[in-house]
Amino acid sequence: MTLRDRVRQLLVLPFAGTAAPTRLIDSFHPGGLIYFSENVRTRRQIRTMSAAAQRASRAAGEPLLIMADQEGGPVTRLPGTSDVPAGADFGGDAPWARRTARSTAHDLVEVGINVNLAPVTDVNTVGSRGGRVAGVLVRPCRRLTDGACTDLRLPRRGCRGRVEALAGTRLDKHRQPPADCKDHQVGGRVATHRPATLCRCRRDAGRHHHGRTPGPSALDPSGRPATISPRLTRELIRKDLGYDGVVITDALNMGGITSWDSSRAIAVRAVQSGVDLLLMPPQPREVVRGLVSAVRDGRIAASRLDASVERVLRLKQRLGLYLPPKSLARCSG
Repeated sequence: MTLRDRVRQLLVLPFAGTAAPTRLIDSFHPGGLIYFSENVRTRRQIRTMSAAAQRASRAAGEPLLIMADQEGGPVTRLPGTSDVPAGADFGGDAPWARRTARSTAHDLVEVGINVNLAPVTDVNTVGSRGGRVAGVLVRPCRRLTDGACTDLRLPRRGCRGRVEALAGTRLDKHRQPPADCKDHQVGGRVATHRPATLCRCRRDAGRHHHGRTPGPSALDPSGRPATISPRLTRELIRKDLGYDGVVITDALNMGGITSWDSSRAIAVRAVQSGVDLLLMPPQPREVVRGLVSAVRDGRIAASRLDASVERVLRLKQRLGLYLPPKSLARCSG
């Protein structure tokens, strides 16, 4: 891969319409696509769209990670799944969560979606106690064996005195970065429980959200959003917890992160901090240019970029996206 090709593997892009975005794929060669409600109509249409997108991407170089937010509850993408439970609906019932995870995995893989940006495992969303969240989380994750599942939004959003509704925090992270915890004891004990659980169940990927842990005793005293925090990604998740799966940003078009810098600068800072996949970056051409420039001038080490590309390609390999050759080459002579 060229430098530009490797950078493009870090992008996950949205698109308009209900047909495979072949022009987008040919132009960007992205690492992945994400489906939203506007992209899906029927299961047959989704299956056809996914297959065409994969054909186009393989012709351009690499297969695609195809993602969706099939969280359950108010956030579902597949037609006919509006009654799927999620989060607090399970009430700590792990067998019910396992059955739901198995059914969801089957439905997604059947239509060509290989990464589910779920389950949501936030304290005060799945439950108010870290142990209960872990119990509901680990086994359902293992049921998603045909596709990848992610742990949403690190650090977690639930805080003492700030019980979070399933739909979001009191501060809208789409517009501004929520300040997650001011109590270090609560933040340190509970917020680290979820990424530790992520490591324990060998999650394929974990997704940041744009929350902050401000204050001198916080997980990152700088108050930077998790998306661009080396302390949270490189030190806590990678070094302290030993997690080597893919780390994904939350959507980079949200006001909670765009208010911090330009799209190009945010992408550079996210990769510098240890993130692997950039979800829905605004101005993707500028993002590619910015990352290429940052590698060339040394702001991002080539080894740092290659580590992310390797994790992404390793995930694609685990998902079986690399098709075997129809016939093996033979040596002559």
